[in-house]
Order: sequence, then C-alpha cells, then structure tokens
Amino acid sequence: MSGHITASVAAALLGVATADSANRTLRRWGVDAVGRQPGRGGENLYAEAAVRAAVADRPRRGRPAAAPVGETLTLSFEDGPVEVDLQRLTPVARALAEVMAAQPLSEMARCDVVLQSRLPLRELVPERQRPLLADAPDQPDIRVYRGFSPWRRDQHDIHRWLEYEASKLGGYIPVRPAHSRDSTWRAPSAEAALRAPDELLRRDDAIAHLRRCGRPMGIEAWFAGQRAGTIPGPAEYTDDGPRWSKVALTASASAVQEGPQ
Repeated sequence: MSGHITASVAAALLGVATADSANRTLRRWGVDAVGRQPGRGGENLYAEAAVRAAVADRPRRGRPAAAPVGETLTLSFEDGPVEVDLQRLTPVARALAEVMAAQPLSEMARCDVVLQSRLPLRELVPERQRPLLADAPDQPDIRVYRGFSPWRRDQHDIHRWLEYEASKLGGYIPVRPAHSRDSTWRAPSAEAALRAPDELLRRDDAIAHLRRCGRPMGIEAWFAGQRAGTIPGPAEYTDDGPRWSKVALTASASAVQEGPQ
C-alpha cells in the first residue's frame, strides 16, 4: 500500500524497540492503523505521513526536547555545564549533542546512546546473508553504542569533541539516550541527519578522499587508523567488499587527525 508503513517501520521512526510498542504509542497519540498485513504474523499498517506528523508534534505533547536546531543547548558534566552552539556542528554531531543533552546526569559517565542506521538492513549485509533477515529487510539497524571517549574540559573544545565522536559512528545516527525514561523521545536533528546526502566509498576511494581533505593517508596509515578507531568503520558491507561513509570520513579528516583538541 503506497504511503503506508508497518508497525515495525513506525517503531524505528518513533525510537521504540518493537512493533507492539509502536502500536501502543500511536494509539495513545490518536494515530489509528489504516489496515493490516495479511496472515497470522501480519502487522498493523499506518499512514507514513500521519506517523511522521505525530513524531514532529511530540514536543507539544509534553515530551522533553532539546533546543531547536540553530540555537544552543547545555551539556551537563560532573564538573559543571558546558554550552554548545548547534550551528557549529554537522548534522550527526548536532544529533549527538541533543541526545547527550537529554541524558540524565547520572548516566553521563557511560552515556549509552541508541543509534539508527541510515540504510535498511538489506543494504548493510552481503546478499548471501539477506535471507537471515526474515521479515525485517527494510527496517534500519538499531543498536546501543557506548564507545565514547571522556570529555576533558581542560583539553577538549566541546564542538571538536562532538565531531570527533560523531565521526566514529560510520553510517549510524544518534536518536535517543539508551536509558531515557521516555523511550519515545527522539533527537530533533535525527531525521535531518538521516536524510543528509551521503556517498559510500570503496577503500581506495576513501583513502583518496581523506587525502583531498588534507589528511596524510596511505594504506598502512589506513589500517592503523582502523585499528585505533581514528578512521570510521565501514557503513555497509556488500559482496564486493565494505563501503565507507563519505560524510563520516570528511568529519574525521578535520576532527580526528589532531584528536579532539
């Protein structure tokens, strides 16, 4: 059905874990299903426009929201707050700042973040593994990430640190804190980051792109950067080999080569 999405796809837009959670959330928000897939395992179908409108309307429903894009927000650390200018950040780093701003202070030490892939699962795995995806090939990959390095006020500019951490995420976008009490909240910039144009590069093209960005790079430096985590990991795996996100590589070229100073 054109313009309609399943409850599982709606769950990804809402930032919830399951189709049942999406059904409950949408029912509570007054968004009714427009149909249902056939068969015993069929899911509810929703008008995609209605789901996206409900997501956009969440701040007016009393749910917490970070500062609007183009303004500033405050990140709270154990040694005090720090102000972030969202206009200075790329889309992924901006979404990361919003997620961190919504993180409870007690959780900032480990800062577990829910990530969503830009691409659907069917494009993230080699073709021979796609039958293992069962009924979810068009859903994005949702995972929890906790690999952030500590921010040190006396060493790191907060904007460069956010760009550095965002560059490590490859083809994934931060959407919400993993331990938020409101599992339906979503970073205001997440959708814009997911829609931001990107290009997936082969390894040789990725190395050449880093050179054009001003980062000295050869094959040995490439593998060393991959091992150290200073170069983003692949955003997609195909039967012809891995692909790297041009957006993530560009961010790493400016943020990673000197560290998050």
